[in-house]
Amino acid sequence: MRFNVGDLVLVPAYGNAANKSAFRPFKPMVGWQGPYEVTRAIAGSPAEFMVRLVGETREHPVHWRKMRRLAGPDLPVTKEVELSAKHDIQRFLVKRFVEWSINTDQEVDVLVEWQGHDDDEERTWEALEQLVEDVPVLITKYVQADGYQQLVAAHRRAVRDVKKKKKKRGR
Repeated sequence: MRFNVGDLVLVPAYGNAANKSAFRPFKPMVGWQGPYEVTRAIAGSPAEFMVRLVGETREHPVHWRKMRRLAGPDLPVTKEVELSAKHDIQRFLVKRFVEWSINTDQEVDVLVEWQGHDDDEERTWEALEQLVEDVPVLITKYVQADGYQQLVAAHRRAVRDVKKKKKKRGR
């Protein structure tokens, strides 16, 4: 198949440079993501192209066999298409931490407000340990600013547990 600059394509949701963080999908996960815009062919390689997710600026190399043509360059890219593309990559960015609480299992959960999701209903409670693993700098700043001893102690335990997990996985 031939791809042209400006074409909108889908790429696999895993196993490509455009989404290195994604792991092999399980059934309910999306198999394809996008749209990505073909920005250029890679010089010296007739099979590889540079693509960028609609609404982003970073480019990534993708082999033509890992692309599916969605539309030509004449398709208007609306704000809804951009938001859908960003949602499909299953990457959410923390806007701020609202509050924290101790759940019924005596573990700390933190209420997270996500960038681009401003409704109160879209805030989610996340486990402190998961936040230590995913956004360690942000959660550490939040814990330090809050200063409540119970939260500080729980954060110390979570950091220790995450280090143990990473060591066990060989990272």
